[in-house]
Amino acid sequence: MVFWREGTHQPELITRLEITEQLVDLDATKDQVKDSPKPETDQPISRQYEATLLDHYGLQHYWTVSPATPAGVPHFPYAGPIAPVSGTPSPDDVAGSRLDEENYHLQSSKDLTSYSVYANDEKAGSISDILFDSTTWQVRFIEIESDGIMERDRYVLPVQVFKDFDPLESSAHVPVALQVIEDAPKSETLTDDDERELNAYYGIK
Repeated sequence: MVFWREGTHQPELITRLEITEQLVDLDATKDQVKDSPKPETDQPISRQYEATLLDHYGLQHYWTVSPATPAGVPHFPYAGPIAPVSGTPSPDDVAGSRLDEENYHLQSSKDLTSYSVYANDEKAGSISDILFDSTTWQVRFIEIESDGIMERDRYVLPVQVFKDFDPLESSAHVPVALQVIEDAPKSETLTDDDERELNAYYGIK
């Protein structure tokens, strides 16, 4: 599920994304894509691989900048590359990449949809969808399916509400009571007004 948001720029590598037509235009040649670094299929995506991939396309390492994102966004506050830059990574950048190589990896939205969600250690359901802004590539909301545990089938929570995502346990945690999630505003379309209402309910500015 994707919600399109007008008025902000897309990552430099992607010049056009048409959701209804399922079309993506890239500012890259066919050979660039074909010759891009290949990930290890049986290994998680490391920070070192990310650096190699971004360098291949001449894009800045997104973790070396401070994008204007809401405070408290866990694990994936900024998705997608920034504008291209010239030059080589700084020694601190390289050192940081090496330090993070063992314990950092990207989490696929496909994998996250199998995660169990716990509200103050009480089972709330499981992640059923990841909702992101397709122009800024920010994850904005996470939808959970209650699995019959709560009154409604599905609930949408701002990503900032989540405390952590544990790939070893396939679980996600939110530091609020189960009743708080049950009493949240109901939204079918997630309009701008719905977003503001949900964010205000959970105290997200």
